[in-house]
Amino acid sequence: MSISSEFSTMLGVQDDFCIQLFFHFMNFKDN
Repeated sequence: MSISSEFSTMLGVQDDFCIQLFFHFMNFKDN
């Protein structure tokens, strides 16, 4: 159970990082 929760947390962080990267890229395109 701890392994799956750790895995989901890792995915959550990775997903959040991708979202931040996406918004940074969009801002760069606008400017």
